[in-house]
Amino acid sequence: MTAAIYICPYITDGNPKDESDWLRIEYIGVPPGENVRCTIFARTNNRLRELYIENWPQKRKGRPISYQEIDIVLDDKGFEILENGKNLYTINGYDLNFDSGYLYLQMSSHSNYSAREIYFDNVKYQ
Repeated sequence: MTAAIYICPYITDGNPKDESDWLRIEYIGVPPGENVRCTIFARTNNRLRELYIENWPQKRKGRPISYQEIDIVLDDKGFEILENGKNLYTINGYDLNFDSGYLYLQMSSHSNYSAREIYFDNVKYQ
């Protein structure tokens, strides 16, 4: 199971992952469903870049699933991604093709797993 936040400069009725430019912060379940790991990827001009993979594959266990507060701060220097108030990753503005975007929340799961839940709440723009 995965839960992802996309920031994409384009409005899309489809999957933002198919667009040429985006930033993705994603939590990926680590089997057997007790842990997760965080990844951050950027796609610029259809070029995919791995920015942060939380010590994968050296630490395969991930970390316990829990509530995460994510802040994405955009200013004239770039993006700063905070997890629970701590800097997770900073992206120089020149490393992305856009300075504003649309927020997409996405969840995916494999069909052979039982029903599980992910909640996105308190989404705010300031």
